[in-house]
Amino acid sequence: MREKMKQIKEMFGSNQSKNGSYTVLTTAIVIGIVIVLHLIIGKIPTKYTKLDMSDSKIYSIGEVSKDVINRIDKDIVVTVLVEDGSLDTRIGQFLESYSSLSSKIHLQYVDPVLHPTALKEYDTTENTIVVSCEETGKKQIIEISDMIQYNEAYYYYYGQTVETAFDGEGQMTSAIDYVINENTKKVYVLEGHNEETLSNTVLDLIDKANMNTEELDLMTSDSVPEDCSVLIVNAPSKDFADDEKEKVLSYLQNGGNVFLLQSEKEVDTPNIDGILVEYGLTPVDGYIADTDRFYGTSQYNLLPVLSTSSEITISMASNSYVLLINAKGLEKTEPARDTITVTPFMETSSNGYAISSNGKTQGTYILGATAVETMNDEKTSQLTVITSNSMIDEQLTSAFSNLENLTVFMNGLINPLDDVENISIEAKSLEVQYNTFANTGFYSSLFIFIIPIGSIIIGLGIWIQRKRA
Repeated sequence: MREKMKQIKEMFGSNQSKNGSYTVLTTAIVIGIVIVLHLIIGKIPTKYTKLDMSDSKIYSIGEVSKDVINRIDKDIVVTVLVEDGSLDTRIGQFLESYSSLSSKIHLQYVDPVLHPTALKEYDTTENTIVVSCEETGKKQIIEISDMIQYNEAYYYYYGQTVETAFDGEGQMTSAIDYVINENTKKVYVLEGHNEETLSNTVLDLIDKANMNTEELDLMTSDSVPEDCSVLIVNAPSKDFADDEKEKVLSYLQNGGNVFLLQSEKEVDTPNIDGILVEYGLTPVDGYIADTDRFYGTSQYNLLPVLSTSSEITISMASNSYVLLINAKGLEKTEPARDTITVTPFMETSSNGYAISSNGKTQGTYILGATAVETMNDEKTSQLTVITSNSMIDEQLTSAFSNLENLTVFMNGLINPLDDVENISIEAKSLEVQYNTFANTGFYSSLFIFIIPIGSIIIGLGIWIQRKRA
């Protein structure tokens, strides 16, 4: 027994045994530190621990959303009703990032398979997100399928599903703004004069701003409804009747707001023009070209100068671009009343030209402006005019994702409303982004001829040198 105890003592007293003990102890300490760090990091909000490495930054939260989130003063519950394990990981990560920005946002997941009564409780269906605020009693339901958009045409023709955009931020910010605010604005869209139909993209942005839309025909209405926050007139190709003109003027003179986008078509609209003249904006003949600021090969593809003094464009970056095609022009003239103030927010350069059958006239022409009238009771009305409805043309805005056309449109729509902000956030593209070059001729020669031929020459030189050696 003594011999065995001696052997054990010698074994644990050896240098090899001591080194092994130190290794075990060190390993245990390191593992303990890792476990503690893991527990600590697990308590840190997602916004500090996860970086957005996606190409289109779908997990990043923009400044507009942050402003809305920072204003939250009521508890909001975001309930995700999906079967466990079935939620798209991108949506899950986005929701975690979004909710981590405020302690007022409480994110919870409910599996409707395990809790079938939940769907009845929330009055919704499976695969939805319910954003609710108990204090206001309001809720908004988001279809999870609406957060990721697809190319429907591609699926129709080829039978393949191709993702085009991620709309998580736009949907969530709109829902939160809706449930924490008491009031909802109403926008009427005028019809009856062959107006252009507002695109789904524009209607979606208006909806995200939590404004309801309804059509209005002044031929069958005695007046513009009292609950009309803004009346949109989108590219009429027929003139107002005399009584319609008076109804619109009456609406404006009683504190209403009108947003007019002129038609690209060459149309005669003396009654509509009469409203513009009364508010200090006189139409010029023909179409506007600009020899200094145009896109592509056509000087009718205008890149307006954006004003730094208008509330509609003042917050936009200096390198922002708006593209207008076949725009009409306006000149600032004396309004009918001295209570009206005209402020242009888009103009041509000094090398703009009004081109008509009578010739061309050089000048600086207004392409977008507001005319604000202050009433005796301090109430105001606003007429906003953009001289081409190409501003919100779906084909144009979808082809040039870097344009600020829709931002200017929404700013103009919301500008006269004191208690509404432009929280409309466009979906983020999921399509593959390709590098493009302004001078394709040079780069084509570089990659197709110069680099390959240069590589061959260098390789041949190295081969000859080695062979001689």
